[in-house]
Amino acid sequence: MRRLLAHATVPALAAAVVLSGCGGGSSRLSQAEFTRRADAICRDFQERVNLLLEPRDLSELANVVAQTLPILENGLAEIRELEPPADLEDTVDQWLETGDESIGILREIGIAARDGKRVAVIRLLRKTSANDTRSDALASRIGFSDCGRDSR
Repeated sequence: MRRLLAHATVPALAAAVVLSGCGGGSSRLSQAEFTRRADAICRDFQERVNLLLEPRDLSELANVVAQTLPILENGLAEIRELEPPADLEDTVDQWLETGDESIGILREIGIAARDGKRVAVIRLLRKTSANDTRSDALASRIGFSDCGRDSR
């Protein structure tokens, strides 16, 4: 379950390192610079998620989800600040959408886990798998290495 939690967020996101001067400017980054910076954010995100407790039951899962969500949201926000090359912009936008979808699913998992709804958690975890597959394909097209892999 830990791998899936971490992976659900990798598209997303995508993982969250605070890089000085990594965004907000009006000039677009080269593909190499964009992927380097985004991968650094994802690497940091993955390291932070990996420090969280391995959930052994639904209650712990709900707690891990609550701790993971802000990490994911911040990581995606940091990547959104980066200016991808124009020819990758649509693909990056699609990849970020998969991150948003993962966050939404993760929120649902947290609620279901908190409410003790094991079957709903399992159904939602399956839903993350399809989203992860799409995200991984997009990450590969962009040229990511850390933003397109499991953290464990």
